[in-house]
Amino acid sequence: MYRYIFLDLDKTIFDFDAAENEAIREVFKSEDLTITDDLFAEYKQINQATWRKLETGELTKKEVITKRFELFFERHHIKVDGVQKDRLFRSVLESNTQLIDGAHSLLEYLQNKDYIVCSASNGVYETQMKRLKGTQLFDYFDHHFISEEIGYDKPHVEFFEQAIERLGNIDKKQILMVGDSLTSDIEGANRAKIDACYFGEASNHTAKYQIYTLQALKEIL
Repeated sequence: MYRYIFLDLDKTIFDFDAAENEAIREVFKSEDLTITDDLFAEYKQINQATWRKLETGELTKKEVITKRFELFFERHHIKVDGVQKDRLFRSVLESNTQLIDGAHSLLEYLQNKDYIVCSASNGVYETQMKRLKGTQLFDYFDHHFISEEIGYDKPHVEFFEQAIERLGNIDKKQILMVGDSLTSDIEGANRAKIDACYFGEASNHTAKYQIYTLQALKEIL
């Protein structure tokens, strides 16, 4: 039924939480801040709020990746250069090779079954490419649809329209979007009228399918 598998990257293929934790420690350390659960939770709240504004079109990608650090440190009366902090954050993030359990096995399965695998991410293009190559997963993908390069972010329908056009205006019924974000992956697929598979534990989702492990995707396909 499906021939094209669109895979989100962060928290679907990459263990972004582990990588982010390591990177944030280095950012905090650069300003002599000792990371605590409360501080990390505060940063994550700011980070999620700024990324949500990207999804709604209120902020650009460039603004998101710098403003989150400026806003966080401003709360602690520290003025920082958001560009420099993001550069430090990404240097650590790019070197982290931790994957979600079953990611490599799933990609190997999809390749062996001749599915056309496409990354579909709102992440920073250069960072995502470095991480795919660093984890030796790059060659499992046939196409890369990264919002920074596509020109639109998920959940905007234009993201998916551009991807479909680049694939030769294929039938949407051949596509399955797999991701962990209800607001970008699932909402975006719904808007584009593409079947979606939600990788997560929330019960109030609107995806056609839900999986709790990547291995479970094989049962759907």
